[in-house]
Amino acid sequence: MAKGFRNYIDNTMQRIISSEGITHSVYATVMELYYGKPVYKTVENAYEEISQIRFKPSGTCYTADRQCSKQPRYDLDIIIPVYNVESYLQTCLNSVIDQQTKYSYRTIIIDDGSTDKSTKIIEKFSRNASVLIIKQKNRGLSVARNVGLDCVDARYVLFVDSDDILADGAVEILLDKAFENDADIVEGGFDTFKDGKIVSQTKRMAGLSTVSSLSGFAWGKVIRATYFKNLSFPAGYLFEDTIFSLILYQMVQTVYTLVDVTLIY
Repeated sequence: MAKGFRNYIDNTMQRIISSEGITHSVYATVMELYYGKPVYKTVENAYEEISQIRFKPSGTCYTADRQCSKQPRYDLDIIIPVYNVESYLQTCLNSVIDQQTKYSYRTIIIDDGSTDKSTKIIEKFSRNASVLIIKQKNRGLSVARNVGLDCVDARYVLFVDSDDILADGAVEILLDKAFENDADIVEGGFDTFKDGKIVSQTKRMAGLSTVSSLSGFAWGKVIRATYFKNLSFPAGYLFEDTIFSLILYQMVQTVYTLVDVTLIY
């Protein structure tokens, strides 16, 4: 599975590279937004630069049978990987842990070897019975999420990045529709903020939908936990969310989207 998927990605990239107009746009975006590198004017130079700085993939989306409880303890497990985000973390964790809902949920925080004040912020929640804290050496976002998945004991899973904010009432709204429709995935809209201000909004149509309406991000949606029995995030890949979603979206059947904003990104 992993080898075949890797070949698919490589072949897709080669097709993109064959079209200079498309390639320059793609690589220019990567350079400017993710690496702060100057944008090269030719496909060859751009591809050469990215080849030098990209991660060396070491993981796969497949995992051996992950234990899935037949009688989960919680309705929802919220997985939050943390690495050096002291400026945003307190707000993020408060937004998650202070959710008002009739549903049972647990917050799983993975401290991925933080070297700033993030660890101390996390420790403030160590006595909260609905919070599970895991500490590990820095191994990257994908591995941290997978460690959280190994601990899941819930019907649904929600990923939240540690510099994001879960909107008030998000758990209630998402799970209401998940249980009402026996949905595999429920996703709401999200706001994008910068310097403390909302700069853009992404909204969905309300109702039963298809995977084509979903974002390629892991966060901002509740996902039926049983889909993670053999599915993990690939370690060492750029855009691991997209790779993960390409596989997950081929498996699900019932998708529901909400017009409500459930995450501030």
